[in-house]
Amino acid sequence: MGFGYNPQLYCNGERLEMLDYFSWFNKFLKLGTEEVLIWDASCYSIVNKINRFAPRETYSILSKDPSGKQVIECLIKEQERSPNIISPKTEIGKYRTNCQLREQYFRKFIEILNIDVSYLNSWDVFRKDERYTEALEKSLDFIKFLEKDNPNLVRKIYFNRTPNPATRLYLPLEIAEAIYLEETKGIKTKFGPISEQFFDIAIEEMFEQLELGYSTLRCKITPGIDRPVYLGIKEGRPLGSKSTYRTIKKVLKFNPELAEYLDSICEPFKGRYDDGKIETLTGFLRRISKQLEGKKEQIRGKKNGR
Repeated sequence: MGFGYNPQLYCNGERLEMLDYFSWFNKFLKLGTEEVLIWDASCYSIVNKINRFAPRETYSILSKDPSGKQVIECLIKEQERSPNIISPKTEIGKYRTNCQLREQYFRKFIEILNIDVSYLNSWDVFRKDERYTEALEKSLDFIKFLEKDNPNLVRKIYFNRTPNPATRLYLPLEIAEAIYLEETKGIKTKFGPISEQFFDIAIEEMFEQLELGYSTLRCKITPGIDRPVYLGIKEGRPLGSKSTYRTIKKVLKFNPELAEYLDSICEPFKGRYDDGKIETLTGFLRRISKQLEGKKEQIRGKKNGR
């Protein structure tokens, strides 16, 4: 499972629609899936921070035909360029803080929902496992082939991306993660947001060339929301873990389509009140929001409403 980068964790917390992914994980496990693993790709977004103001050496290397090792070395160098982590003021400082918060939120989701899901952070893999670098080498070689064999697909992936050579690294990084997880964990299915559909097609072509079975599944955009689940929060919608109880009630009241959707994905994780009745949606969202923010919150007495 690949999760994209939510740039607003420090201000708004994690999007509660992430529960959709966990509801799918719950279904996969009940169907007998041996292992479900979350691959946290938040650190990939460093490529958006590498521009003409980056060190000349970094920009020069990425502008040519870098090896997998050179790419990883450049990305790590950029990731560690700012010493400001706790109270970020620079863009890279904010980025580093956000990556740390992302890991914390994922681990809290797993703990709170009590679901048997593994977690792996690409930030750590970049630094500790050379097998990812080897997978990236294979990915870069494959993309050279893909640019000739299926240029239309490559154009769709790079559409609207800046001329900055670093932003073109998203595709090789995505393909490398699929190769790495298949080779090291035996994972043969990727489940992610629908916005990654063209990346998924490229990944499938890669495994087809390797004559290995592989499949991709995609989660649709949240009903009533025009942005994929892994992006940030805008104007109070969708709901985040730092949303107030008042905001939660208001959003659900005025967006019945969203309320129905959230109720369906939260159902497997709801608790029960003292009288044995299932927790209401607003009660559940209030509780999990507080727990995600590190506050102790128990199932409260039954409330009226959804």
